[in-house]
Amino acid sequence: MTLNTLYKWIFVISALFIPMALPFTPKILGAGFLAPFVLLNIFAVPIAIMVTQLSIFVITSIQKETPNELLGKVLATITAVAQSAAPLGQLLYGRLFEVLKNAIYIPMLIIGVIVSLVGTVGKGFKIGSS
Repeated sequence: MTLNTLYKWIFVISALFIPMALPFTPKILGAGFLAPFVLLNIFAVPIAIMVTQLSIFVITSIQKETPNELLGKVLATITAVAQSAAPLGQLLYGRLFEVLKNAIYIPMLIIGVIVSLVGTVGKGFKIGSS
């Protein structure tokens, strides 16, 4: 794993969002509790694992590259931005799920497309020697 190949991981994560929409389709939801639960976990668990791995790698890379005297400021800024973005994401997703309550799979597909776009943008970045 390198900073210049993180986009590949992001593409895999976005690809997992597409089938993760399946458990939310009316046909699967109508099959009872077990089928959607199992399908959701088959795709959500690998996404969670990959996001955790990416997070650890990126934070470690930032710590290696940042001068010690700036490390606290840089990590505090990253934490502040991430924590500030979380409520905005929750508001947007909440509204999207409210509007599309009869088609919950659509927001999942939208998320997959957005994550894929993030990977496409990230592919264009070339970072130092990492």
